[in-house]
Amino acid sequence: MEQFIKNLAKGAGAILKDGFKKKFTSTTKRAFFDLVTEFDLKSEKYLLDRIRKKYPAHGVMAEESGMSGSKKNFWIIDPLDGTHGFAKGIPQFAVSIAFVSNNQLKYGCVYDPIHDEMFFAEKGKGATLNGKKIEVGHLDSLQFATVATYIKTASGLAWMPKVRKDVYNKLIIPHEMWTDKTSSVALGGAYTGAGRLDVYISVALNPWDYAGAGLIMREAGGKVTTLAGSPYRWNSESVVGANPVLHKLVMESLK
Repeated sequence: MEQFIKNLAKGAGAILKDGFKKKFTSTTKRAFFDLVTEFDLKSEKYLLDRIRKKYPAHGVMAEESGMSGSKKNFWIIDPLDGTHGFAKGIPQFAVSIAFVSNNQLKYGCVYDPIHDEMFFAEKGKGATLNGKKIEVGHLDSLQFATVATYIKTASGLAWMPKVRKDVYNKLIIPHEMWTDKTSSVALGGAYTGAGRLDVYISVALNPWDYAGAGLIMREAGGKVTTLAGSPYRWNSESVVGANPVLHKLVMESLK
């Protein structure tokens, strides 16, 4: 299955790379900043067609077309994670693929087609970048650590403003952390798994944004939980990822 997933990601990535910085049509979904381009749709069709042909009994949860089929064995796909950046000509987008069996994440893949970087993880077997093992960074202090935050702004959740304030007022500002992130939520998680970023926080996003990246971080030696400290799952509403030392410090700061 590993090679099938990697081939899937490469094929969808080629569609995105071909469309990058070219004229394309786009529409908005729920808000003016929530874009979907023709390349989101082309990439998703490519992924769906091949998954359904290879594994017709499997279900699929896709960003643009929703959930269909089996919930025992299913794929979680984001055909273009980082659409906003893609539309603005920013080369920070990816194809994200995860596979879930019996409610457990088994595979995670994030592919950056512009830089030809394939982040991949299989449960219990570690994480790799273009076939070479990766691991989370080794910082043991939050001071000047680099944090990537992806906190939904228009969720309509009453508790969201407090979460946003807590992350900045209790964590980022007191520890003078660097805030740096990619346009792609999935790439942000993959970068954390590769040690390029130190702390990853996402709140109120969707499984296709972080499912693959969450497994990559965990298999790269990171500790990955929810904001409440519960074990990370493919459909967790919040995700905190870092090396075990930093993760403990993050959670203590956010109490």
